[in-house]
Amino acid sequence: MSPKRKNRAIGGGVIPVEKQEENGYQSILILNDDCLLAIFSYLNLRTLRTIVALDKLCTRFSNVAESIYKRQKELIFDQYKHELPISRNEMNNIAQRVGRYVRSLKINGRHYENPNVLQPLLFRLNKLEHLHIEKFKIMEHAKILKKAFKTLKTLKLIDCDVPDEISPFLKAAPQLESLSLAKNYEIEGSFLHDMKHLKEIDLSICPFLTRSNFINFCTDNHTLRRLDIFDWEDLNQRCIQAIVDGLKNLDGIGIGKYNDIYETDFDFECLANLPKLTHLALMTEAAPYIKPFLKRLSTSLKYLDISTDFTMMDETVMGVVECEKLKVLKIHYIHDGNLKMLTEKLACKNTLECFEIFGAPPVSDEAVFEFVQKCPQLKRLNLQECENITDDLIMNLATYLGNRDFEICLARTYCTKSLDEKLSLLENCKVHLNWKYKCEIYAEIDTDHDDSDNCTPGSPDSKKNKRQFFRL
Repeated sequence: MSPKRKNRAIGGGVIPVEKQEENGYQSILILNDDCLLAIFSYLNLRTLRTIVALDKLCTRFSNVAESIYKRQKELIFDQYKHELPISRNEMNNIAQRVGRYVRSLKINGRHYENPNVLQPLLFRLNKLEHLHIEKFKIMEHAKILKKAFKTLKTLKLIDCDVPDEISPFLKAAPQLESLSLAKNYEIEGSFLHDMKHLKEIDLSICPFLTRSNFINFCTDNHTLRRLDIFDWEDLNQRCIQAIVDGLKNLDGIGIGKYNDIYETDFDFECLANLPKLTHLALMTEAAPYIKPFLKRLSTSLKYLDISTDFTMMDETVMGVVECEKLKVLKIHYIHDGNLKMLTEKLACKNTLECFEIFGAPPVSDEAVFEFVQKCPQLKRLNLQECENITDDLIMNLATYLGNRDFEICLARTYCTKSLDEKLSLLENCKVHLNWKYKCEIYAEIDTDHDDSDNCTPGSPDSKKNKRQFFRL
């Protein structure tokens, strides 16, 4: 190390390395800037809070901190919701330092008593491209929304009391491509006629959305590629036909009404007429029309999610097995016999990469193992809340898979976390276990809950977030 490297300014003075050693300590500042930067490069919000507090200690820390800030492209506050809450002043300090660099922000108001914590973020993060806000009253920040929205490409305002008066702020975002307004109870949709430039939109759980506004939005809309419209009570055959007639370039749709098993006034089969449809999420268990519907889509579907609160019927399973090109298949509440039927007859065994049977208590180790054996391209298996799954299945799968990359989600099962250590002892084992409860539900998109130890599988708490939200 050169003499210049050995003597570093600490505060306002210089302390040689030899002097530090005589005094029985060594300062981190004897490290060069590259080493400090490497140490702090393991950055998350927790260390960012520390760096913001330390960057005033000396010039070197300030310079290194600035290099860290430049690398900060996203802020996801929800990851540390169980820690000491971030105050408005601390939020302002963070936003002031990283504001010009951050491109993506996610924050949920249920973790903050003071709703004003959002204000400095919207004011100072002036180059945002992706914004995800949940459970804030968004119109309380109306004065700065135009500035906050102007560079956005993706906007998610979930359960934010969004009214139709949001229109001028959406118009201030000329680059906006993806908009989610799920779970907003004041929206009627009068602003939708100005949103025909969007590529993706989510209007799930907007009960006061009017049919006329929705149909007007669909008419001659050649830009939209993805549509989510779960749990809209006014959905009828006329609206479904408007989707088919107007959204010719739609390649993904999530649609359905809660508890519609006895619904007889409409069906979704005409959606098979969409020429580019490859991704389908269907919330229903009206089995009589699912089989012919899926048969018509059997050579085009790549993603299929059939979510229901009922055990999957045999006729529904028979429709699923005919899909030839699926890469992602999500079927909830399937029992052992139907899983064995899938194993025997599934046409997409050689293309399937992700399989999810979230919340399927009756499924056995044997049935799951046989399914994995039949799917050579499978990379991800979601067994959340499958109560009968045991450690033996995981160890048998690890042995069978060898050095094949594979992820298994075991949140809220009775499997033990000692499996991680056991798998680490296996030679060349590339099976990764995910214990986080990951549920893309309605509006609570991409919610991670690491509470698998605190919630008994099959309990009411484990069932409350069971509805799957369509996201690719």
